[in-house]
Amino acid sequence: MLLPFDFNCEFGEINLCFNTEQAFAKVLNNYQNGDFSENYCTIEAIYHLRCNTGDWEYQCFDTLYVFSEDELNNYFNQLYTNDVVSLCSSPNLIIFYIYSVCVW
Repeated sequence: MLLPFDFNCEFGEINLCFNTEQAFAKVLNNYQNGDFSENYCTIEAIYHLRCNTGDWEYQCFDTLYVFSEDELNNYFNQLYTNDVVSLCSSPNLIIFYIYSVCVW
């Protein structure tokens, strides 16, 4: 069983995800025999797929929120000008990169 944490640093979230070896093997087989099979033939590419929680069977089934909504609002107001925040009705609509760490 694979158990990584998916960190969304900007929103202070730690998401717990997991996958089984069988589910990973099925996804890998589909990718290696699909239209983009050349992208999944190296050890590095297979490792990246293995750690990519977006392809996992159980994504973000539990989340730890490090900050309250008020703390997040204060954080965004300090970091970003009103012009940036006013583009969205809520800071939760701002899109950020999510960093994943694979724990073996």
